[in-house]
Amino acid sequence: MKTILLIISLCLSSSFSYGQCDYSRNEVDEFTKLKILETNFKVLSYASFQREVIRIQGVKIGDQRVLRCYFVSQQIFSLDAGSKLMLLNKQGEVITLLNPKYQVAKDNGMATWHCIVNYPLDSEVYQNLMDFIPVKVRYYTDEGYVQHEVKRKRSKRIMEILSCL
Repeated sequence: MKTILLIISLCLSSSFSYGQCDYSRNEVDEFTKLKILETNFKVLSYASFQREVIRIQGVKIGDQRVLRCYFVSQQIFSLDAGSKLMLLNKQGEVITLLNPKYQVAKDNGMATWHCIVNYPLDSEVYQNLMDFIPVKVRYYTDEGYVQHEVKRKRSKRIMEILSCL
C-alpha cells in the first residue's frame, strides 16, 4: 500500500512540476525597481551534428519582452541591423523579427562562432508567437541565410519560454 501511494505521489509531483518555469534570473533591479526575468536557454534547432545551433531565451525587464537568440555556426558570420529572423509554421504563415543592431559573431574557442541577438517583442508579436508552432526557422547573415528545421519535440519551446514572462 505504501509503495502504491509513493508511486502516485511521485507521478503527481512530476506532472505539477512539468509546467513550471526555469529561470536563470528572477530579481528586481535595485536601481530601477524593475522586475527582471530570464528563462534558461533552450535549444530550438540543431543542424550539422550539433555544430550549428539556435538556442532561445525569454527575457522580460519591466514591461518589455525580448526573444533572445543564440546562434552558433561553424563559420564566422555577421548579422546586419534589420536582418531577419523568420519562423514558418506548417500552414505556411511566417512571423518575421528584425535584428535591432549590427553584430559580428565571436569565436567560441571550439571551432564554432556565436552571436546573441535580442529581438524586442511588442504585444502583437508576443501574442502571435504564443499561438505559433514553427516547423522551420531562417536567419539572414552577411553570406545569405541559414535555415533549420524545428523538430516536433522542440516546436513549442518558443511558446513555453514566452509563457514564463
